[in-house]
Amino acid sequence: MLPMSGQDLSAIQEWQLLTTAIFDAAERQVDSTARPLRLWQYGGLAEMVAATAPGAVVGDSTLTKEQAIQRAALFQSLLTWLNTPVQTSTDAAGTPITETPIALMSARRTTGGTS
Repeated sequence: MLPMSGQDLSAIQEWQLLTTAIFDAAERQVDSTARPLRLWQYGGLAEMVAATAPGAVVGDSTLTKEQAIQRAALFQSLLTWLNTPVQTSTDAAGTPITETPIALMSARRTTGGTS
């Protein structure tokens, strides 16, 4: 849940609270993808969907083949995004420093200060 605005906070304090809440929510969502991905990869679901006729329901679910493919594509695009480097800084020589969203989301403070 996002914090309420107007709590006599500076812009940077409010931004920090909001982005922390968003990072926490995003991390929970990413963590919740492990089981569906594991089921897809090791439960024979790709083969089951592939063997289903267009427009037909997959197995004993209520999803059509097309809906199952859409869901699998969404998960794949999320994984791709999570592992696509983004520029987060530059070094002293001006060389871009990149990190992946999954690394940024997973980073933890190691010593003093705030992250």
